[in-house]
Amino acid sequence: MIRLKVYANLRKEFGLNSGFIVDFNNNDKDISIKEILEYYKVDLDKISIVLVNGKPCDFNRTVKNGDTVAFFSPVAGG
Repeated sequence: MIRLKVYANLRKEFGLNSGFIVDFNNNDKDISIKEILEYYKVDLDKISIVLVNGKPCDFNRTVKNGDTVAFFSPVAGG
């Protein structure tokens, strides 16, 4: 599992009505940030900052089991 933290107005994009955390089942495979966003049908232009385990990265970064990915929209301070 990959833990996704989704802030501000992005919560609706990820189907969250309350809370801000989603556990994404990656089936024990490495996956790119871009592929996660495609899965949720979130346009890349709605994301201004991506952090993996607290460090900034781009959409091509590959993540794996146990990673935490945080998404921020421009409204959330990005």
